[in-house]
Amino acid sequence: IYESAIGVFAMSQWFANALIEWSGISPGKITVVYAGLNSIGAIKEKTVPGVEATRNAPVKLLFVGRDFFRKGGDLVLEAMALLRRDRLPNVQLTIVGPDRWPLPTSIPEGVVFLGSYTPPEVAQLFCEHDLFVMPSRFEAFGIAFVEALAHGIPVIGRSAFAMPEFIQPGKNGALVRTDDPAELASTIIAVLDNTSIRQYTLQTMQGVRAQYSWEAVAERMVVHMVDHK
Repeated sequence: IYESAIGVFAMSQWFANALIEWSGISPGKITVVYAGLNSIGAIKEKTVPGVEATRNAPVKLLFVGRDFFRKGGDLVLEAMALLRRDRLPNVQLTIVGPDRWPLPTSIPEGVVFLGSYTPPEVAQLFCEHDLFVMPSRFEAFGIAFVEALAHGIPVIGRSAFAMPEFIQPGKNGALVRTDDPAELASTIIAVLDNTSIRQYTLQTMQGVRAQYSWEAVAERMVVHMVDHK
């Protein structure tokens, strides 16, 4: 199929490189077009206070992932427990994606489990939260990160697969390297307490919306097809 194709569209540079390695397809046949935003809502500017200011007002973290364990949901819960115990007793975590609670234990204090949501509902959640956290164990693209950034919400992912293509540590979020919940908890604190990350993410969200609209994706496809006539 790859040999007979005029061209192949890939949703990330990581996936394009992996496809070349796995299949032997010619690099000249592949064009990275990314993908478009599905959960997109109105822009609502807001600010996130520093960690010291969160003692009286809860910080709201968001995790969105139907495949809970592959997306690192278990790691987020462990980091959440550390934060509530040691640093941020009022921190809250909203979990969206799985149809039912994915663990045999009960839902922990400070966690709001919403189950499966539609894209418009998820878009509203981005507007209501302060930080998107998803240290995914495999991510060939990671549209949820881009959707969060399109709403001015900093993101935390993993330094692997396609995630470094969208997440710029110190600018719009951070990347963790391990499954250590202490590393994730410390990273969450660092991002929340960095006002420049919030400012940069707010300043660039319009550009994210433009770059990852379905219209922009279609335009990149058209350019590819014209170039390969």
